[in-house]
Amino acid sequence: MAQKKSRALIFSPAELSALCLQLGDLLHAGISPEESFSILAEDAQREQERALFTALSEALAAGQPLSKALSDQGAFPDYMLGMLGIAECTGTMEEVCTALAAHFDREDKLEESIRSAVAFPLLMGAVMAALLIVMAVVVLPVFDGVFASMGLTLSPIASGLMHAGKWLVAVAAVVLVAGLGACAAVAAARKRGKLQGTRLFRENGTVRFASAMALMLHSGLELEEALRRAGSLTGTPAAVQSADAAAEKLALGATLSDALVDTGLFSGFHLRMLRVGERAGCIERTMDEVAARMAGAAETKVDERISRIEPAVIMALVAAAGLILLSIMLPLLGVLATV
Repeated sequence: MAQKKSRALIFSPAELSALCLQLGDLLHAGISPEESFSILAEDAQREQERALFTALSEALAAGQPLSKALSDQGAFPDYMLGMLGIAECTGTMEEVCTALAAHFDREDKLEESIRSAVAFPLLMGAVMAALLIVMAVVVLPVFDGVFASMGLTLSPIASGLMHAGKWLVAVAAVVLVAGLGACAAVAAARKRGKLQGTRLFRENGTVRFASAMALMLHSGLELEEALRRAGSLTGTPAAVQSADAAAEKLALGATLSDALVDTGLFSGFHLRMLRVGERAGCIERTMDEVAARMAGAAETKVDERISRIEPAVIMALVAAAGLILLSIMLPLLGVLATV
């Protein structure tokens, strides 16, 4: 048996999306999983990918389940492993691969939106820090020398603004380093799966729950087991407990929509949709619609939050630029007024 390796994710969400889509297409063509990974190994561009896919093909040929073989490599996220485990139990491997491709495509778009929102302010901050350093090292000493040689006394405000440029250099450097450090910490925490407690990732976990439930309802998996498995894929302990509690209510005879009322995973609107779906006998299709609506709502919320962050950062940078200009112009105006 292969020894489980330490988790070292080597694929971006975009690469995972492409991988799941390719795997789903190969399976749909009637190619076995071990042959599929052998083909993927031949087409791999990186040596690390080629070695990984080759090891997976060998493990599958030896009789290991796909989810177990992927888990032993330690290179794939828990959500992907959990969903593939569900696919093995329900015989819906192609459908799950397609759903995973869509899921990782959404994650890639989310990360791209965040990168776009953060990159511009960081670039502007770097330019501002460089400008402040040049001012403190080159420009301000020249003004200071000129004022001293002329025997002029500036007003307290003008003097304070001139000397503010010196400590603004340190402030700008600290802010820039802190921003870069925060970005690095968030990226590292995301890879370790430590961001599930944030509001953004709780909402993403709810979308995962709904998507997993939709797949398992289509596959005919027992509802209690479906709830427990879907809860484990959210990545949040609270959601896992809520899903377990809902499964216990189902065991006591409650309907699916009633069991989900106190979980906090679905809004009243979505619960009403599920109740209607139960009465109409199309709960599987209704859960699909609920999952799609929740995914769209989560993306919209992310876009709204990012759109609020960008103007605030830009306004802060503009204010800093204005202060820099004042620190130069007011002393100069003081000299002109004295002359």
